[in-house]
Amino acid sequence: MKKMFVLIVSIFLFILYRPKRVHSCTFDPSEVLPGDVLFSPIGKRESKYVGHAGIVTTDKKVLHSIPSGLIKDEPDVYKRKFRRVSHYRAHEKDTGLRSAAFAGYLHQRYPEALYRIHTPLNGPDDVQYCTKIVWQSYYAAGVNLGSLPEKARAVHPLWLKDSKHLYPLKRRSNR
Repeated sequence: MKKMFVLIVSIFLFILYRPKRVHSCTFDPSEVLPGDVLFSPIGKRESKYVGHAGIVTTDKKVLHSIPSGLIKDEPDVYKRKFRRVSHYRAHEKDTGLRSAAFAGYLHQRYPEALYRIHTPLNGPDDVQYCTKIVWQSYYAAGVNLGSLPEKARAVHPLWLKDSKHLYPLKRRSNR
């Protein structure tokens, strides 16, 4: 019964906060800076909507969560995994650096973190999903992306696109 309730609530929230289409953008892997956030469809064919997020660490690698744990990819490798990548940067350079440092800490401490989407944003660090890593990293830097409640679960990456704290790089319309 609890699983059915969660499913119904998830569907309702998805309909209520339907993700917008990702605009195509030119993502240049050589331009990444620590703290940059990369949004992308789930894979090359699965979705035309945002479904995955990664954060650039201080060593300029992209940290993201997959079912086998936390992984760091070179930016060009990350780009090849996805059809499109939307590149966002913190308005405040120091915020980006602090969030990147925390993301690096998460990877160093919990490289084999369990992958669970239905876990609270402020839940245990050894249980992760892509949106949670990005949110936690910025939260540790003093920014609550999307002004989300700490107990929020199954947060869609699109909800982190917070113009008060992040701005898009090289955005073009899909026309």
